[in-house]
Amino acid sequence: MDGYTHCSRKAAAHHILLTLSLSLGFQLCCRAQLAEPALAAVKAAADSGNVAAQDTLADDFLRHRNFVQAELWFRKAASHGYAHSQEKLGELLLGHAGLTDSLKPQVAAAISLEGIKWLTLAANQNDPLAQAELASAYLNGQLLKADLLEAYKWGDLASEAPATAPGSAAGRAIRDAAAQKMSYDDIAKAKERVVEFKTHIPFRHEPPDPAWVSSIKLTGVSGPANAPLAIINNQTFGVGDTGQLNIAGKSVQVHCLEIHDKFVLVRIEGLDHVKQLRLAN
Repeated sequence: MDGYTHCSRKAAAHHILLTLSLSLGFQLCCRAQLAEPALAAVKAAADSGNVAAQDTLADDFLRHRNFVQAELWFRKAASHGYAHSQEKLGELLLGHAGLTDSLKPQVAAAISLEGIKWLTLAANQNDPLAQAELASAYLNGQLLKADLLEAYKWGDLASEAPATAPGSAAGRAIRDAAAQKMSYDDIAKAKERVVEFKTHIPFRHEPPDPAWVSSIKLTGVSGPANAPLAIINNQTFGVGDTGQLNIAGKSVQVHCLEIHDKFVLVRIEGLDHVKQLRLAN
C-alpha cells in the first residue's frame, strides 16, 4: 500500500467492505444463532481442537460483534487449513488495518499483509468470498500492486460459485470491471489462468507481497567475490548488513542475507518470508 496513509488504508478497506457487504450479510443471517446448550457443546468441541467447532464459535462471536474473540477462534481454525476461517480472518484483519485510525503505518502494513495472506490461502482452496476479496484488492491496487489479469481471474473463479453463494455476485462484478480496462489479448491470458487454476493449499511463500514491496529495488552488485556489495535503493549492503530504507513514506528495515551476480536474498520488515531481489535486465 503506497505509504499506508490514513486515506489510502481507509479507501481500500471501505472498497472491500462495501463491495462484499451483501455477501457478509447473507452469511450471518443464514447461520442460526446458537442456543445456550448448543453453544456450550460447540465451545467444548472447540476447546478440544475441533476446527469446525472453532469456526462456528468464531462466527457466533462475530455475530455478537466480539471481534477479539472472533479473531482468536478464526485464527485457530485457519491455522489448520479451514478455508472459511481463513477468509473470515483475512477480512477481519483488513478491516482492522484500514479502519483503525490509531494504528501506526508499520503496524497497519503488517496487519494488511497478514490479511492478504489468509485471503490467498482461502482463495486457493476455492472459497468464493475470498476470491472476490482478492480480486477487489488486485483491481483497486491499494493493498496489492494492481494486476488486472489477477483481478479478472479471481473474480471469474468467484463467479463460478452458485449465484446465491457469498462472493459470487461480487466476483462477477469485479471481473467485468477489470475486463473493461483490458485488451482482448489480456482477457484471453486471464481466461487461461482461470482454466489452469487448481484448488490447492499454497506453500508459505505464495501469498503476494503488499504493493510497497515493489519499491525496493536492487540496482547494482559490485566488489570482489569474497566480499560482494549490493546497492538497494541507493544504499550499499554487504552480506549480513541491516539498513533502514525510506519506502513510500515509511521506514522499512532490510537485512541482506546473500549476494549473487544477478540477485540478492533479503529479509524485509513486515514480510514472513525471504525475498529475492533481481537486477533489472
